[in-house]
Amino acid sequence: MDARAIIKLTRDAVENAEARGITGISPESLKSLLANLESAVTSSSGADPQVAAASLEQYRTQLILFVDQQRHVQAWQLENFRSVVTLGQAALKSIILINGGAAVALLAFLGHLVADGPLTNAPAPIVESLYRFVLGVLLASLASGTTYASQYCYAYTGSIWYQRAAIALHIGTVILVASSYGLFFAGAYHAYCGFIGAS
Repeated sequence: MDARAIIKLTRDAVENAEARGITGISPESLKSLLANLESAVTSSSGADPQVAAASLEQYRTQLILFVDQQRHVQAWQLENFRSVVTLGQAALKSIILINGGAAVALLAFLGHLVADGPLTNAPAPIVESLYRFVLGVLLASLASGTTYASQYCYAYTGSIWYQRAAIALHIGTVILVASSYGLFFAGAYHAYCGFIGAS
């Protein structure tokens, strides 16, 4: 196998991969490809043309398998990323709905107390729980914004600073969502204490 045939095979494999939508190849896979190429060149040097042609065809088959494997890995990674994004969106929507619904329920309860007669002093635990629910909605809304910002920074691969900012925003988003869940539980506990104290 001569150098031109090797270059042509490699170029064909890269163009084939590009046509299938593969934009990146892992270093391990590239090393494996080069090792196969090296063994094909070593085994075909000094061999008769029929053996060299068979070796070339074997190498071509290995390249096709390699490209298919890379396409499969890339498709799996893309689907995994989509599922993570979908689950994150569902978590944000649910915490906004949970905290918002709890705040509306407490407002309705306070409205009912006011309708029964003048309310001189609202039960402190009820007001504290309302505050926590509203703050939980605010934190979840902020988490939606930091999610967008972190995805923007992840997509921008031109600078290490963007990657670091993406990781920091990602961690910040997780902390905001966890805090929002914590505020819901604290608000629910204070509401419970307020109802127990009112009865």
